[in-house]
Amino acid sequence: MAVKKWEDLEKDCLWARSHYYMTFLVCKSWYRASLDPSCWKIINFQEFVRQLPLVDEYLKSIINRSQGNATTVMLPTTCSDEVLRYLADECPALKALYLPSIDVGADIGREAASAIVTFLPNIKYLHIRNGRIDRKNLEIIMQGCKELVHLDVRGSLIFM
Repeated sequence: MAVKKWEDLEKDCLWARSHYYMTFLVCKSWYRASLDPSCWKIINFQEFVRQLPLVDEYLKSIINRSQGNATTVMLPTTCSDEVLRYLADECPALKALYLPSIDVGADIGREAASAIVTFLPNIKYLHIRNGRIDRKNLEIIMQGCKELVHLDVRGSLIFM
């Protein structure tokens, strides 16, 4: 029985085996597979980005690989407003955004709520968990994101 090498696997199978976004640095086959924008429809930055230097530049490079095809993005805790704006500009197909699970006590302030409405007014699914949000800021999001069909604020404290 012949044993296949990683580099000989079909692209879909090869990509299904990868769990981290650094896999395109492993070998030429993985790099070629990573060039297909359909591999980047769901981008989960929450698991591994925390320790990387130059986080914003790295996030932008992964967003670029999707070539506008990303439909679901899970942002890390170290994400800046600049990356959120870049995501909105570069991924018109974006439907779901997961903000990081943050420490209880962290605030979703007026600036964050306004950024979501400004940069992602057509978002359909928004996940904000374990934070604190003022009712007025929650209303800003709900009124500004007209296509929102699901807002997940589980574990969050909502102040009146």
